[in-house]
Amino acid sequence: MNVARHEGYLAHAYRVKEAHQPYLELYSRLKKTHQKTFSDLSLLASESLRVCANTFDTFDVHRESRPLRHLIHESSEMVFYAFNGQLGFQTGANIAWRFGRIAYIEDDLPEDPAEYALSDFRQRARSAYMQDRNDYQESRLISDESFRSLVRDLKRRTDAKRGGELLMTVQEQMTELRAAWREARGRFREGREEIEEAFEKNALEAFPLSSSPLIRRALSKMSAQFDSLDHLQALEVERDSAHKYQNYISVCIYNCALLHAVCGLHSWGWD
Repeated sequence: MNVARHEGYLAHAYRVKEAHQPYLELYSRLKKTHQKTFSDLSLLASESLRVCANTFDTFDVHRESRPLRHLIHESSEMVFYAFNGQLGFQTGANIAWRFGRIAYIEDDLPEDPAEYALSDFRQRARSAYMQDRNDYQESRLISDESFRSLVRDLKRRTDAKRGGELLMTVQEQMTELRAAWREARGRFREGREEIEEAFEKNALEAFPLSSSPLIRRALSKMSAQFDSLDHLQALEVERDSAHKYQNYISVCIYNCALLHAVCGLHSWGWD
């Protein structure tokens, strides 16, 4: 009886494997198709981030011990880490809408003092995600004294009269990335649609993909990547109106956080 049950289990497992093989092949094909595009965008973002961060040092009016490039790098990386876990499953529209609020985050900083966190922000972000994957971690940045101090110091140490110039300089350093991203955006949308069509097809089949969780998870994560890459985009301002942006630091943090995200797109998601 046990032998018969075991043979029945093996036969069922074989049928599931055969039924889900096309979905594994779909994942492998899409990964291979987009691998170079992902790598190219990541490299462009990495170089843009390096140049953008270094640009801040040329706008530093106080020249204190810690260079401004470190402040913009860390503050924008904190934003990226606040989103990193959900970049592996959340919809692109949701991520893009919330990410957009970062461009105004300096307006939301309270004046009351807060405590400095003792642990590394990367560890905190990952730990918080493991406790509640649906938590909007970016909403707590304004209560993080480390982040608040970074934003305030960036604001204090840059000349407000040159805010528009800083905005345009950072924006210009992203030109090549924006062009490559714009060219790939349609392919990302097509990839997501192909995965969603596969999920719809599987819903009508005898063996749901929930029986192959690794394949289901890999396709879902890839779909989320495509969707966010389709919706997210750098903030652009017109040169003639750049001087009007009082939130120029927040816009720069947004754009640099976006660069961090594209640099690390291979690491999106913590599940």
